[in-house]
Amino acid sequence: MRMLVLGAVLIGVAAVLDSFFRFRMEHIGEKWALLQGGAFDYSRYHKARKEQGWAAWPVYVMWVAVVCGIALLVAGFFSYFGTSPLRGSAVQHKTVTVDWNAELAKAKAGIEENPKSAFWHNQAGVAYDSVGDFENAIREVKLACTLDESNPNNYYTLYAFYKRRAMHSEQRDVLLDALERDPNNPMGRFEFAYILEDEKHWADSLREYQVAKRLVAGVTGSAYIDARGNAYTVEGVRQQVDKAIERVGKLNETSNESYSPSSEDETEILSVVLKAEFHANSWTKNERICFSVKGLDPSPNLVKTLRQYLNVCSSAEWRKKFNCGFEVRFQYPSFELSQGKNIGVQVVDLREINQGVGDLAVIVRDVQYSLHKSDGKWLVSDCVSTKRTE
Repeated sequence: MRMLVLGAVLIGVAAVLDSFFRFRMEHIGEKWALLQGGAFDYSRYHKARKEQGWAAWPVYVMWVAVVCGIALLVAGFFSYFGTSPLRGSAVQHKTVTVDWNAELAKAKAGIEENPKSAFWHNQAGVAYDSVGDFENAIREVKLACTLDESNPNNYYTLYAFYKRRAMHSEQRDVLLDALERDPNNPMGRFEFAYILEDEKHWADSLREYQVAKRLVAGVTGSAYIDARGNAYTVEGVRQQVDKAIERVGKLNETSNESYSPSSEDETEILSVVLKAEFHANSWTKNERICFSVKGLDPSPNLVKTLRQYLNVCSSAEWRKKFNCGFEVRFQYPSFELSQGKNIGVQVVDLREINQGVGDLAVIVRDVQYSLHKSDGKWLVSDCVSTKRTE
């Protein structure tokens, strides 16, 4: 019995190390390393290990744990049930090399037999991406999303494609699509926290890391299984989330940067757009709305100025008091806001977070404003939706 227990422990150690290596590869751009199963190529990990300066010994520890664990399980099984194992048998391991052209042919055959199979379109997308045909890869997986739009796995496949190519806007959007379908995936929440950290939204990133930690604590075993039966390795989240919380927590505490308008024009433009959003969303004068500009909290002076006309506060105040139902997020290009062009506005619904029944702020409006100046006053010229259509 002891051999069975020890063998299981060693296999568990090997599984943890394997997840850690996959997590490393995923974060340096390796496509879908966390979900490749037996197709994960360790020769590519060794190449990346040398480039990144990672130690080699954990890999050898993992393989020793695998071999010894299997040997102990086999020996323990026969010993426990009164039969001796065959002596002199050797356990062999080899790296599985995937023939992606063959996989693509298999997927095409599956599509020909069942054109509306989301599974085969997803598989075709993965194969196309692996042979370097990014355009067809995206097309196939987007079709899979259309055919089975409730399956988060299709969106995570797209996310992996975009992330590997550093397509930040696309990977952010598709990750939110995945989390909209399953907000309880700790891997997805961890990835979203990482995106927010990269955007320097320290407080929001910290909140998402904390949610990921809470969710992963409720997962039994090394994988989270969603409602559709998709498995997502979460050992990497377990190993990294505490360090991430500590790191971002310090950044959030030391960040005193805020947004201050550089001219009266900028203040007026923000006021005009906020008034337009109050009208577009049918907000009453009694509803307090928080806002941020380019990921920064507005300065106290700016909030004080705008409060003369609007019931607003900074996003930082909401994070302390949870006293706003909606947040308005301003984004604009690198040129000055005072030009009044291409001012992006996202409105997110915070009410479920405030009530403690949800963890994810839901985007309810995503538009772009253009303004012009007439007789010394700024006016809205145009407001168009920036919602992508698939």
